Amino acid sequence: MQVPPDSPDTLRSKRHRRLFIAVAAVAVGLTVVSGVLWTRSILDPAAAILAKASVRADGSVTPLSEADMLRLYDISRSERRKKDLMVRVRKLSSGRISLFAPHCIDERIIHLGKAPVIEPLIALAQDGAQDTGARRWAIILLSKFNDERAIRALLSIGEADPELAYGLVFMLPLDERSPYLQPGGMAAMSRDMEGKTFAEFTLVLLDAWVKDPNLTPGDNAILRWLNRYFGYDFDDLIAQPDVTAFRVAQLRRGYDPLTYRNSDLAHLIANYEKGYQNGYAFYEKGLAEVFAIPAERETCKALISAYDRTWLEPYSSRAQAHWRERLLAWYTAARPYLKYDEQLGRFEVKADEGTMARIQESVDAAMKALPEEKPKADPATLDPATAEKQARALGYMYK
Repeated sequence: MQVPPDSPDTLRSKRHRRLFIAVAAVAVGLTVVSGVLWTRSILDPAAAILAKASVRADGSVTPLSEADMLRLYDISRSERRKKDLMVRVRKLSSGRISLFAPHCIDERIIHLGKAPVIEPLIALAQDGAQDTGARRWAIILLSKFNDERAIRALLSIGEADPELAYGLVFMLPLDERSPYLQPGGMAAMSRDMEGKTFAEFTLVLLDAWVKDPNLTPGDNAILRWLNRYFGYDFDDLIAQPDVTAFRVAQLRRGYDPLTYRNSDLAHLIANYEKGYQNGYAFYEKGLAEVFAIPAERETCKALISAYDRTWLEPYSSRAQAHWRERLLAWYTAARPYLKYDEQLGRFEVKADEGTMARIQESVDAAMKALPEEKPKADPATLDPATAEKQARALGYMYK
């Protein structure tokens, strides 16, 4: 039976619909306003705090304080919660709704360079009276800087609180299997460092690390300390002088911008049907907040893309063939000439042109003695299970 349009039930139903629409509109409006206010409440204090830090032309520094770092930690933690919420929304909407634009608090701290932030970060990391979450956050940020002070600070922290010693995995050529990261390991490391400079001790670690059977072609420690990538010099491999100059400039500030590839500045575009990761996309707003100069933003993107492109190049003969043998041949020949460069935070070969030529000749001779590797299949042509298995074996899956 058809209900008359002017019946009480119909009118009540219409009023309920209008009421529901009105309530929904108010809810959406409040959500938008709250989001704007939340964004401002997070962003503005961070900008004001970060603006306190400065490094002047004469080398003098105005550092942040431990209290400043604690405030930035609170802001960063709030942003992390917001991001987690937005990730859930994106999943529930199958990617159709994406409201979050990260403000990249941690990345902006890193971009300030080590001079104004390393001491307050060390103070926070060492402060046993502070929240463990804040101390872990400080250790994670310290791990991004190429500074001996950060490593020695974490060593002392690890002796008092072994659970916090994990940060050394990101700072030195170590992994969780290292005896130094087992009970009593921090004391053993302190003893082994006695009588050695920081550079000498790190080279001892690298001597073992380059021979590790679990090493992958793009190992982060090898790239960080030796600038080698698939056994090649990273700068020679990407062959982009402007990108290399940008990276060197940031290294002199105390950090490697390749750190940003695993941060809120860049996110992976996944092709899970093919079983491997497809590369990076960039949050332009986040990049703009870290790099005020547009040219720097574009160069940073070019650097990460160059890293990504080489990493995902489908088993190319240049990048893949005998990468381990190439790395060992180079390291063996170059080892006597490796000197620690404090400005770059890594080891450089310091030798005359004749010695450099002999090192390269030694590598070339070692590579010629090896049998030619047959090209492997392009991952795109493999079934998903096989592609993922090969990608993981080669270290292609991002962590």
